[in-house]
Amino acid sequence: MVFAFFRLFVIAIASVLTIFIIVISLRMVGEKQVYTVPPHRLLKIKPFDVAWGGDSTRAPAFSLKAYQRAAKEHFVLGALVHAAKDGVWFVASTDKLAQLHKGTGWISHATSKQLKGILRFSTLIKALPKANYYVQIEDPATPLLKSFFNDIERAHLADHFVLTSPFEDTVHMIRNANPNWLVGAYTADIAKAWLMSSMYLEPIMSLNCDEFTLPVSPLPSHTKSLFDSLAVEMTRQTQTRLLKELKKRKILVLVRSNDPKLAEQLVEDHLATGAIFPSNALP
Repeated sequence: MVFAFFRLFVIAIASVLTIFIIVISLRMVGEKQVYTVPPHRLLKIKPFDVAWGGDSTRAPAFSLKAYQRAAKEHFVLGALVHAAKDGVWFVASTDKLAQLHKGTGWISHATSKQLKGILRFSTLIKALPKANYYVQIEDPATPLLKSFFNDIERAHLADHFVLTSPFEDTVHMIRNANPNWLVGAYTADIAKAWLMSSMYLEPIMSLNCDEFTLPVSPLPSHTKSLFDSLAVEMTRQTQTRLLKELKKRKILVLVRSNDPKLAEQLVEDHLATGAIFPSNALP
């Protein structure tokens, strides 16, 4: 009986050592990869600070006046866009009209004529043709994306945009539409990258994106138990490894946090290229 338990113990130790050797070997292979910076004008902007919804200190967020004020302060303009059912795209913080105080229903279920008082995407880029934009497309892959792409093409602003979406199919449509657009990582890719970093395998993760937005939250400085302390430290190390790997790959790395000071610190520490700031908390 003792011999059987001893044999199982040896097998377990051997398995752990084998996994450890495999992880180290894979990391060594990944760390030898060399990456070059794509020739895109937006990648020269440092810090790449985004005013999400513009500057709302003197105007409502996601309004033209808020964006005009943020553009004067040389921020990249962060916009969330939604398509009306007739193919016209609008800039708003949500698709729900009740939350916008514009009646009931959703932008996606209304026609453009019914959406008075909400900023049109085409109006924004015509008013600010020299600005740079970080745009998140909330709609899943849809034929209406063609009209959105056409708005950008008609304004001759293809190299002024970072385009991203939570949806994989939408990201693929963006990628295929114009190679001059910088394309962000979608939600599943972000989760996969975090998982790979937590397993110490971030050097070999596969990513097909030009921009990566990582949500970050302040980590507690004081914990109640040793287990909590270990969990906090593991999260901190996972985050740092991932940010360093993304920077190594010459990807535009943005951090998003409700704590502007934390975001600014990560940029100052050269772990991120820039940050996405709330419209009411711009640095």
